[in-house]
Amino acid sequence: MPFLFLLLQFFSFSIFANSNVKRSGSYECNEFYCGGYKIPDTAKNEIDNGYESISMAEILGNEYLLVSTLGSVNRCSKMYPVKNGIILSEYIKFGETKEVCNITSIEGNIVSSYRDGAKWYEEVYHLDIHGKTDLKLKDSCVGCDRVNRIIYKNGEAIDHVIVSDGDKYTDRYPLKAMINKKSYLYKKPEGKYKSKMYLIENDTVWLKKSNEGEKYFYIIYKRNGESNIEGWVLADSLQMEEDKKSEVYFLCDTKKGNVKLEVENDKLIYSISKNGMVDFSFSSQGSHFSGFLYNNYSRYQTQYITVSFKNGNYSYAVFDSDENGIKNLGVTVINEKNNQETTFECNSVYINKLDEIISLLKCDKSNALGCY
Repeated sequence: MPFLFLLLQFFSFSIFANSNVKRSGSYECNEFYCGGYKIPDTAKNEIDNGYESISMAEILGNEYLLVSTLGSVNRCSKMYPVKNGIILSEYIKFGETKEVCNITSIEGNIVSSYRDGAKWYEEVYHLDIHGKTDLKLKDSCVGCDRVNRIIYKNGEAIDHVIVSDGDKYTDRYPLKAMINKKSYLYKKPEGKYKSKMYLIENDTVWLKKSNEGEKYFYIIYKRNGESNIEGWVLADSLQMEEDKKSEVYFLCDTKKGNVKLEVENDKLIYSISKNGMVDFSFSSQGSHFSGFLYNNYSRYQTQYITVSFKNGNYSYAVFDSDENGIKNLGVTVINEKNNQETTFECNSVYINKLDEIISLLKCDKSNALGCY
């Protein structure tokens, strides 16, 4: 079959909605050229072999020729890079299929999302300057209450973690559960592999993975100063995090990671996570969210709100400032040994209810901002 060109001038980039992938301005495509670049024969052959459209796109600041299918669900493409005014004849390889589907770019990474059977999957790749891809993580059952994440390094799976659902992979965070009764650990997800080790009621565990059907979950129980306990437990011995009484009051992404303030089972918890892994967390102790304080300064065209706490030699403050219509949110960290201050500003703010959470906290009277 001769080269079939189905994509007309000024192709609509509907498959890239809500992403950082965009077309490279106005261009025309015909059977020989696209966007002023000569189309390599290898790309033309893809059309003869079942692909249905050709277009130019800008992805992470670089131009690519995309040879794509036009499926109603999975719209998959082969990406041909443009170098020195020439479309290269070899496309970039992504994973086992070599394609990238329903492409988006988030925080400098390329995300391929596709449906297989009843489940949605996302694969996150880093693309280096030489056109080599490195799979960072894979999320399965996106859109479910619990998303199974596999973390990769140098092409090898190095860890599993169950994370929350979220529109973007950066929004998903590791899920915990509470043991609701004495629960024995299993070496494998089968009854005959029951061990003598057990966890007791109210032990908090992190969810790593589940077996098919979610009858068993592989968990990790972290112990201060001692080795962690890992193993399989029965699902009916777990009170899942989504079943707990919780409310998020602040959530944004910074260059350090996702910052979150959340009330969970009468505790206020600050956490920062990256790629779905919690790097640091701090929880209130006792009543009235002890350990957290607030400040609130309000004057004409000026307002500052902070929620702060101390951990060792470091002071943390989640802030929301609005001065003359210029709004800034983020986290300030102060090393009290040398008084060095570091600020991580929010790139995107998803939830901001600091003005509500401060009504539950005590005032930091030592701070000059006061509590007006």
